[in-house]
Amino acid sequence: TITQPSAICLLDSITFVVNSDLPATYLWTPTNTTDSMLTVSPTIPNQLYTYNVVVTDTVNGCKNDTLTSVYINPLPQFTITPSTSICYGDSITINATTDLPSDIYWYTPDTIHNSTVTLNPDSTGYTYTYVSYAIDSVNGCKNFDTMTVFIMPKPILTISPAYFMCPYETINVSVLSSIPVTYLWMPGS
Repeated sequence: TITQPSAICLLDSITFVVNSDLPATYLWTPTNTTDSMLTVSPTIPNQLYTYNVVVTDTVNGCKNDTLTSVYINPLPQFTITPSTSICYGDSITINATTDLPSDIYWYTPDTIHNSTVTLNPDSTGYTYTYVSYAIDSVNGCKNFDTMTVFIMPKPILTISPAYFMCPYETINVSVLSSIPVTYLWMPGS
């Protein structure tokens, strides 16, 4: 007799165990393994893999064989928002979609069960990596992906002090930034 499940997820392994009522030797094909246990990790999804074991009685030399199979379920393939940068104080909405009916979770660092999440990172100069995983609703196979958000600092501006001026006078006002920036003065554009 062989004990095993009938299906596993891609990237998982499975161990087949054969039990004999007599002292015996074993030969598994197509792997040529000679143990009573066979552990395999098939690499192609949506396929049925079949393994045969020949059991030879070590006392009498009598043989018996049996087949066992396992189906490899695919992992949900999904796409998430690509890594990006945002300014400190801004929020970002990230989402994930899958090719199979799946439950989608985000670690943000709390676990959120939703395909779309709005995040409000709270520190500048940090990189936040968010992990998303999808669990196939039919077979329970799980896959994950990550996206990164870098929080850019807002410029610190220093502007000339306030001026008193008379009508028809002209003054120059200047502003300096802590980081390279472009400027837009209003009114005046």
